[in-house]
Amino acid sequence: MRKQYLFITVFFVCFNLTYSQVEIFYPSVNQLDIVIDNDYLYFLDSNYKIKRADISSPLFVAPPSTLIFDADEPGFDGGESVTSLGVTDDNLYFSVGWFLTNSRVYKIDLTDLDLDPVLAYTDYGHWILDIDFSGAWLYLTRLGYFGGYPDLSRLNTLATFPTTLSVFEERETTALTISGGTMYFSESIYTGPITDGEIFFKNLFLGTPEVSKFTGVGVINDLLLFEGLLYFTDDEGLKRINPIEAVPTSELLVSDSDYESLGKIQVKSYDTGEKYLFITSYNDGGRILRVDLNHPLLSLKKETTMSNKVFPNPTLKNVTINSNHNIEKISVYDMLGKLIVEMSLSNQVTKYNLDVSNLNSGIYNLQIKTSLGIETKKMVKL
Repeated sequence: MRKQYLFITVFFVCFNLTYSQVEIFYPSVNQLDIVIDNDYLYFLDSNYKIKRADISSPLFVAPPSTLIFDADEPGFDGGESVTSLGVTDDNLYFSVGWFLTNSRVYKIDLTDLDLDPVLAYTDYGHWILDIDFSGAWLYLTRLGYFGGYPDLSRLNTLATFPTTLSVFEERETTALTISGGTMYFSESIYTGPITDGEIFFKNLFLGTPEVSKFTGVGVINDLLLFEGLLYFTDDEGLKRINPIEAVPTSELLVSDSDYESLGKIQVKSYDTGEKYLFITSYNDGGRILRVDLNHPLLSLKKETTMSNKVFPNPTLKNVTINSNHNIEKISVYDMLGKLIVEMSLSNQVTKYNLDVSNLNSGIYNLQIKTSLGIETKKMVKL
């Protein structure tokens, strides 16, 4: 039998910004993934526990959080972490693993939380980045390591578990969003020293070739299709485009210079007509922001902003940090928040080549302190 716990330590801070409103809904949480299903927000805390909070009210009067899963439970390695979440038909799917172990996908029956997680799939040589659904199919994006190749794959949720996985697209996908038979997914592309993200559209019902829709700035962390508009996060912040336009123009909604390294996106609509985006941020060790969609959203980008580029990313040996301000300190943290590398730069430099060849394969947070402020970017070591 699995135990359930209740956590009441919830904070609620609000900042009013021009015509928009960005609120810190949960501080000190893991930023790898969030998912919303009906009236519940599922998220990862700093210790890689899956929790959920009741968000049935748009007022958000300090909702308590309930523990759904703990990676320290019997049968799981305490050094592993939950990397992605997905919900469909009263079932929560999540991936767990670490770069020195095999990744697995599990299913939790949300109608009976006393039941143990069911193993759906064991993955070899991959780190699972994102999960979404179309009918009975669970689609997932996989980052390759130790001989595995990056791809977009899928498994049948109606099959007998554990089941097998079939490769859908052999490419370096980073995020996806599906609505019915409409899929948008992003791929890392390399243009010289810079890594950008390209967004593709694919009709799953017709099976026609995908169509390129937009090229973002840096790796695209997440995608969300809502009310005909496509929201996504890249190195500049939260953006949206109208994907039916022949040449979509992006609108910057929340600047990355105000909220470091925006990541996963979810949306909640209420019967009263209110609509909010929930977004993860690397700021202050990780937190969840709530963005008000009920008022005209203007760009929140400051007149003076940081522009830090990290390339190549992913990398095998070295990364170059290129900034438009003097770099004072470079710090590398693992996904558990442990400081791995720290470099203080006394000279006035705006470009630095960092040797990461001794790091284990994995995802790291690269914190860049400049004369303007601190920015954190995701770095992948192959």
